[in-house]
Amino acid sequence: MADPKERQARDEAQETFGKHIRTLREQRQWTQAQLAEHSGLDVSYISQIERGRRDPSLTSLRSLARAFTLRLPEFFGDSGDGPTPHETTARALAAELDGLPAEVLSTVIELVRVIRRLRPPP
Repeated sequence: MADPKERQARDEAQETFGKHIRTLREQRQWTQAQLAEHSGLDVSYISQIERGRRDPSLTSLRSLARAFTLRLPEFFGDSGDGPTPHETTARALAAELDGLPAEVLSTVIELVRVIRRLRPPP
């Protein structure tokens, strides 16, 4: 049987990690269902991870990191203030564009260029 202090430390680590996942998801303005779609994991499993009730496997961690377009070191790294709004947006956009045909991607790029030209300078 696990030492109560070890169990408490494990439980706290799971809760902290769950909050980290929730923060990453909310930064992208995703629902748990959208994260499930991006990661290939079950929505109830994601809910349990976010609540600190599940200890995800390495395979699940890789799936989550990939969904957030992060490498595992970045996924676990503490970058201080976290990603900039531009980094968060770029990662969310990359996840949404993943797997789309090249002609769609070129249209999206052209659309962004048009928007930039229409936007007045700061």
